[in-house]
Amino acid sequence: MAGGKLISTGVEFPDATTQTTSGLPLTGGTMTGTIAGFTSTGIDDNATSTAITINASENVGVGAVSPTQRMQVDGGAVRVTGDQAALVSNQGLMLGFTGDKSNFYSIGSSGGGVGTYSFKGYNYTTGAGSERMSIDSAGNVTVSTGNLVIGTSGKGIDFSADGNASGMTSEVLDDYETGTWTPVVKFGGTTQSVTGVFSEYIKIGKQVTIFMRWYNSTSVSGTGNMEVEGLPFTPDTDSEFYFGMPCSTDRFVIDDGYISATVYPGDTKLRFFKAKNSNTSGPVSVTNTDVSSNNSQIRMVLIYQTA
Repeated sequence: MAGGKLISTGVEFPDATTQTTSGLPLTGGTMTGTIAGFTSTGIDDNATSTAITINASENVGVGAVSPTQRMQVDGGAVRVTGDQAALVSNQGLMLGFTGDKSNFYSIGSSGGGVGTYSFKGYNYTTGAGSERMSIDSAGNVTVSTGNLVIGTSGKGIDFSADGNASGMTSEVLDDYETGTWTPVVKFGGTTQSVTGVFSEYIKIGKQVTIFMRWYNSTSVSGTGNMEVEGLPFTPDTDSEFYFGMPCSTDRFVIDDGYISATVYPGDTKLRFFKAKNSNTSGPVSVTNTDVSSNNSQIRMVLIYQTA
């Protein structure tokens, strides 16, 4: 009925009848209780407990009864979708949190337009953080802390944007390492007691460079071909890959020529050959008189290819 007016208990109409407000507050009043099945444009309350809290500090909590941040979401991830979607803080674009929320990561620009973008790690509570990586306007990537780790075997740095020779088979640098190896010196199959050994290696892709120096302070305990076992990597099995390089010797009596170290395809040892002035060569076969007991030495560097 038209012409009603608001009173403290509801609405009074001209015929003196009233209609209560069923719990809805009048102007200046306070609503109490719940609204069963409440819906409105963009809002649908199906929660069985408090879902959103706005406290006296104007912090908003989603799933957080006592939010301590301007916007705090507990119990799950925040997913923002859309072509222009972003989750932004004063630390930049936040990328994600660790499982215990102790740290988060962000990306931010040093200025407007295309500038230097830095990836940083921050402590969730204190906000303290430092740069981990940056990409400048020229596209150069700087890793400020830690290493650039290739997480998959066989993958690496791809140089395919470069020009290449017609016989190119790969442009991926997929391995690099350095270390030591343990030479096992044998004369005629008998292991020698060497007292001073220096042996290291460098591996870049398939290329292996070995360094070796050893000296003997006692008499040899065997005779026959001189060999060294214990290579850090097995040479490629391709029958065309023979590798050899001259050795430097001291107090080694090897006829009238020099010796060289050689690895055979797929072999696991170094073999030594002598070359004479007559252009003949053969394995280095030693006897007790060939090697002095007073610090006889061999020094060598050899490069070969592994599979």
